[in-house]
Amino acid sequence: MSWLSDFLHQVAPQQGWGAAFVTAGLGAFAGGLVASRAFTKRAAIAELNALSSAQTLCFSICNRLMALKCQHVIGMKERFDRLQASHTEEVERRKQRQQAQPFVFQADFQTLTPLTLPIGTLEKIIFEKTSIRGRALVALVDLVSTIEGLNEAIEARTKLSEEIRNRKDKTAAELAYLYFGIRSPDGHIDERYRTNLDAIVMQTDDCIFFSQVLAGDIVEYANRLRRSHMWRYWLGLAKMKDADWTSAKESGLVPPEDAYKKWLSGFRKPTRWQRFKSLLQP
Repeated sequence: MSWLSDFLHQVAPQQGWGAAFVTAGLGAFAGGLVASRAFTKRAAIAELNALSSAQTLCFSICNRLMALKCQHVIGMKERFDRLQASHTEEVERRKQRQQAQPFVFQADFQTLTPLTLPIGTLEKIIFEKTSIRGRALVALVDLVSTIEGLNEAIEARTKLSEEIRNRKDKTAAELAYLYFGIRSPDGHIDERYRTNLDAIVMQTDDCIFFSQVLAGDIVEYANRLRRSHMWRYWLGLAKMKDADWTSAKESGLVPPEDAYKKWLSGFRKPTRWQRFKSLLQP
């Protein structure tokens, strides 16, 4: 702005006080414009950095959940399903032979440790340091509530396992009623243990899905924000890239998108005109 300063110093003395006020006003306007541009640039860079941190946290959370699924949840579900299938086959076989012996099996009472995840930090970054809207915020809210639900289910499994193991005078038949959630001779059904495992499986998948959706939407929003400012300022920040989940999908750790069609159908992608207008917005 040295050229403007030189111009003002040359014009003001020659044109009198009226011109001096005008030139002073022009100088103040130009200075305000420069300050405004600098502030907008700093704000854009700060938001892009916050979005980068948020994506990293999403990746970390998703990896932790996929590790839980790989190391524990899949095995727990497979063992339960095998035992349940064996129990059903054995019961039918004994009915045909008119045998009354109970089904003897080794129950799986494996417990899990509730997850400690940086979800609070992620939530604070998204709500306080970014202006992201739409599906990303819904995914974040659903992720927070699903993680809470998963931890509650994990704690409930521990209590149920202790309750069943410590129950006195339980027979093999009574254990089967409690473990598989089947009707007892007196007509009572206790499905808590079976439905608890189903909840852990489902909520683990939900957490993985919502964290991946949020991560993808963060990348899309960040790159759109970057494009909208690149033609005005030199930001010096590289384009954000999506995480590669190919290996996790091949390993069966990523739930199928078809399972979330109803949730996804609630959001529409912006039209070309809407995307074009977003590029022009400051």
